[in-house]
Amino acid sequence: MSTDPKSSDPLLARLPTAYAVALRLRAAGGSDEAIAGALGIDVNVVATLLEVAERKREVLRDTGATGGRPASSV
Repeated sequence: MSTDPKSSDPLLARLPTAYAVALRLRAAGGSDEAIAGALGIDVNVVATLLEVAERKREVLRDTGATGGRPASSV
């Protein structure tokens, strides 16, 4: 995972934990089942969770947010 640029994305630290974990696991090749298991959620919501996580990360990237409080309200 450390060789994947997404895993060292500083914006992930600004996301709520579940979103950051999901994105890191996906970047490492994790399946929907693996992500669901790691987060203790139903596998049917993983795709939506990842979509929301990506959109939140895009908002942070587009607004230049790199520090400060977590982006839970993004």
